[in-house]
Amino acid sequence: MCVMEKLVHSNWALSNMKTHKWKVAIVDSSDINAYVLASGHVYVHIGLLNFVQNDNQLAIVLAHEMAHALLGHAAEKVSYAQIIDYFVIILMAAIWAFMPFDGIALITQAFYEKVVQILLDYPYSRKLEKEADIVGLQLAAKACYDVREGYNFWKLMRFSEQLQGSEIPEWLSTHPSNVNRQELIDHLLPKAISVREKSHCPPLSKEDPRNCLKRMEKMVQNVLTARMTGQNLSKLPKHVSS
Repeated sequence: MCVMEKLVHSNWALSNMKTHKWKVAIVDSSDINAYVLASGHVYVHIGLLNFVQNDNQLAIVLAHEMAHALLGHAAEKVSYAQIIDYFVIILMAAIWAFMPFDGIALITQAFYEKVVQILLDYPYSRKLEKEADIVGLQLAAKACYDVREGYNFWKLMRFSEQLQGSEIPEWLSTHPSNVNRQELIDHLLPKAISVREKSHCPPLSKEDPRNCLKRMEKMVQNVLTARMTGQNLSKLPKHVSS
């Protein structure tokens, strides 16, 4: 994949870039998803390829996955999971000591594991995702991609989840909310654009792509309002109401 090759080549000076075997594999799935192995193998779902509007948005996603591998997040998560397991074992031993009943112990264990997941595991996963967003934006900037499209990608993801009714609170997710990712990208853009300029990239277009989604945002809000009020959606454009 040309986008991946460009990202690797443009960031080849990074010390640990050379230690990974960067490859891209396409997964026959309609899910809007991508993931990376510690080796540097990136798996991209067809659903994601159909979802992105241009190579700039695809580069943002691929750079994010590359950042996970470069930062060693897979090994970091394993180490963190082991620490959590120790806490679970200690607590379960205490529960069995005071309440040696199978039913009570199982219920308490399930409740405790859910609490640990929400209070420790999920926040830690969100922290790693944020780190990958930050580093990934720098990788994309050095490769001369339009980093402003990162904002657009997460905004489109938010539109998709809103229309499908699949939005969940951030505290119940392993990933930051799409809104927070938009805001993070927006905050980081000045620095990323500066990195891009120092990499001797062609100048960005004067027309900011972030302005292109304003009309779509209004249409999405109209659809959501119509659904809430029970209005007929058949007159709305198919790509918005679906």
